[in-house]
Amino acid sequence: MPPLWPAPQREALRQAFKVWADLGLGVRFREVSSREQCDALRGRTLTAPPLDDADGYWVHELVGATVVTADGVERGVVESVQANPANDLLVLDGGALVPVTFIVDGPADGRVTVEVPDGLFELYT
Repeated sequence: MPPLWPAPQREALRQAFKVWADLGLGVRFREVSSREQCDALRGRTLTAPPLDDADGYWVHELVGATVVTADGVERGVVESVQANPANDLLVLDGGALVPVTFIVDGPADGRVTVEVPDGLFELYT
């Protein structure tokens, strides 16, 4: 696990483990061993260096991108990415839902190219 830094001081904290608690995600750091140290971090924003994942897509890169089919037809703009157990879905401004597994190129220059099964976009017209 990469270290996390509480903003703005930038001291590194190494994650020991994390668990899902009743009210959210609970995390323990190796460098934080007392209640007082923990309370000193309350309300602080933790940051981490971005992951280098060449095979993944980042939501902030997809939202706002124009979705184009492989034959060059513009199908809409990504308004959001909806979490879905099988595959996350691109939510387009016209209402269409496109599984991210259909992305074949991009995001680049504000465009995402997709190859979808015949009839997918006709479901939303």
